[in-house]
Amino acid sequence: MENLLDAASSNEKGEISYSQWAQFDVTQRYDIEELQRRDLSEGDKKPWEPFLASLILRPLKDINFRADTAWDHYKNRISTAVVSFNVTDRKSEDKVNRYYLDYAKNVGSDDSLNLRIETTLYDGFSAGALIRRNLNLHYDISDSFWLQYQARCWSIRLGTELEKANRSLIFKFQLLGF
Repeated sequence: MENLLDAASSNEKGEISYSQWAQFDVTQRYDIEELQRRDLSEGDKKPWEPFLASLILRPLKDINFRADTAWDHYKNRISTAVVSFNVTDRKSEDKVNRYYLDYAKNVGSDDSLNLRIETTLYDGFSAGALIRRNLNLHYDISDSFWLQYQARCWSIRLGTELEKANRSLIFKFQLLGF
């Protein structure tokens, strides 16, 4: 089930524009293959996948809040919950900064806080950073930093990621659709 809340507004010239203020999705999946498995007893089969709910609020053009959660029927509890806040700062047509902050809670795992920043530098070049922090154990899960160039139909990203004691170099080439 998907519900949308759209709004119409007009400017001083009387021109009408439309925007989506909110979106609410509810999803429930049923796995028929799980039900037909012969290697499990009837009591061990779990065909109902977690009940998923998602709410997105867009109070302004470049700001959105999102909340996602999953309900586990078999354990009778919420298994995951994620709350995020995203802001886009448009300095000009070519210069855009994006900021993402999200909090994730997973049952049986530690809570995490993630901060991602992306900024347009000049003429197709951008830089970014992603910092993921474990809130229960008070340490950074990983830190990533990159520089990217994006042309019309392709992009290339070079960067580094530090996860615990391991350092990785990132090289990513991507073909983009038109």
